[in-house]
Amino acid sequence: MKNKAKVVELEVTDEIIRDFGIDSKEVKILKHGSRFVKCILVETTEEVYKAYMQLEWREDKRRYRRSQEDIISSKKMPVSIDVEDEDGNKIAIRDNFNLEKDICLKEFFNEYLKFLGDVNDVDMKIIRLSYEEGLSQREIAKIVKLSQKTVSNRLKKYRDILVENFKDYKDLIS
Repeated sequence: MKNKAKVVELEVTDEIIRDFGIDSKEVKILKHGSRFVKCILVETTEEVYKAYMQLEWREDKRRYRRSQEDIISSKKMPVSIDVEDEDGNKIAIRDNFNLEKDICLKEFFNEYLKFLGDVNDVDMKIIRLSYEEGLSQREIAKIVKLSQKTVSNRLKKYRDILVENFKDYKDLIS
């Protein structure tokens, strides 16, 4: 199987574009965080790609963990009953405590993390650009250098996988 070329986004300024004679058709406007920047896509080696993407992957993981903490903290309810264990330490119990639901929620998060670990880099980028950045399939296709139809097919594939694999958790996460 032939290795696909790895591509990284390189932020450029108007001066860099002018000084290096970069074709304006190659320049893409991308959203990085809360700001829009001009970028070009540069083919690179696997080693450089991994080094470049490591920070982005780390930030994605950090963002995911924060979202999980937010979900878990939003599920916490006010404490109404205090119980003491054998050592005299207070144990808080929620009025609507549901052990089965808590266990199912934990199972869902573990399965979801496993699913995300199985998604390849390009497809993860497609999913992230679609759902987190809100880009159109055409915009995503230009960024990842695939056809719009391929992007559409990959999004549908992962949507179908999520629906199928996580249908048991539908009531839990809705």
